[in-house]
Amino acid sequence: MNKIDVLKRVKAELVFGAGYTLDDVDEHKPWGAYYRLDGEHAEQFVKEYFPEHTAEELGRGGSLSPKFLILEPGKKLSLQYHHRRAEIWRVIEGNITVALSDTDEEGEWKTYKAGEELSYGAGVRHRAGGLEGEQWAIVAEVWQHTDLDNPTDEDDIVRLADDFGRA
Repeated sequence: MNKIDVLKRVKAELVFGAGYTLDDVDEHKPWGAYYRLDGEHAEQFVKEYFPEHTAEELGRGGSLSPKFLILEPGKKLSLQYHHRRAEIWRVIEGNITVALSDTDEEGEWKTYKAGEELSYGAGVRHRAGGLEGEQWAIVAEVWQHTDLDNPTDEDDIVRLADDFGRA
């Protein structure tokens, strides 16, 4: 499936089909795309994609930002970290590979399959990618704002390495 068809399907089925509204969109990422949902949908999103958790538990007394990541096979996000957010992910379609590290060096890669969850705290170096030769991967992500007085946004990305010259 090509990128345009994948994004049309994600928007029709997972975003608008579920009644979500969008807060931020970037369909031109070199590794795929993302759809960040309006925070008012956090409780519904958590119930649907993280049913073993509650929005209250994940929010730690603050707001949550739900998001879909769409990863192209064979492409990787930058090696990055965030100052003001932790993240929890669940692979909902396809498979992804993820490297986590407490240093600026890329960690060991591990594959996560549809249905599997991972989480990491603010400051943890992370990099994810779609697996070469496989289908597009879709990840449900929740931002956990760690500075309740200064919620995170897309500018809270510190890139350490990148295949597309953005570091």
